[in-house]
Amino acid sequence: MLSVIEDGGLQSLLGAAPIMRRRDPEVHNAELLQYVRDTLVERLPAEVLDPVAPATERNPAVLRVLRTLIGEHQERGGLLARLGVDEDTLLQLYHAALGWGPVQPYLDDERIQEVKMIGTQIMVQEEGADFTLVPERFATPGEPLARALLLADRLSVRLDRNAPQATLPLAHGTRMHVTIPPCTPAGEALICIRRGRRRPWTLDDIAARRACDERVAALLALLVRARCSFLIAGETGSGKTALLEALVNSWPASRTCSRSKTIR
Repeated sequence: MLSVIEDGGLQSLLGAAPIMRRRDPEVHNAELLQYVRDTLVERLPAEVLDPVAPATERNPAVLRVLRTLIGEHQERGGLLARLGVDEDTLLQLYHAALGWGPVQPYLDDERIQEVKMIGTQIMVQEEGADFTLVPERFATPGEPLARALLLADRLSVRLDRNAPQATLPLAHGTRMHVTIPPCTPAGEALICIRRGRRRPWTLDDIAARRACDERVAALLALLVRARCSFLIAGETGSGKTALLEALVNSWPASRTCSRSKTIR
């Protein structure tokens, strides 16, 4: 059973029908997709391959490359000569060839804090809520596995049978942990993406979100200024990393620790 937490965010995503959920046979031709995948990897900047790259930055770059490519094929003939150049068709092509397919709408929404891909299944967590198993699925478990391997290669991170677990360094403190065979069933991957923040949090942000009252925030700030050590414990999703981030970003500036060096 799906649990919907609030208006907007996850609820709006579950009720929508994004273009990447369509299955246009012409766009999903295997030979065509492999050609598009190779060309996009060659022509797109590496940062565009980041799963949580902002759609406002990624999509224009993708559209520009694909329209140029289709124009080349229309002039000399080729696999893509018959494809349209409308935005819906081109984005569907990108998501099928190189993007993250059915999980991309959740990766593009900054209200979604964490995404897990387990074989073909997708689980998402909205801020302040439990994980939800969403109705979308990858067509095969090999789809997310192939994308993780490609991204690891582009980031020069070793990920193979002899090193089947790795954390890929994404932008803005986003953490992507990947586990592949033999630690998972053959042909499957376990992928966890926890979104970082584009603006670093401080204790003021923690207090503004009512994670603690003003007195506790003031006490924590006092302990930070006194350079005390901290032990932060709690269950998964309880906010340990967010609190640690806020404490570090509230640390007093000094010769050895500048507030400009923030954690996201």
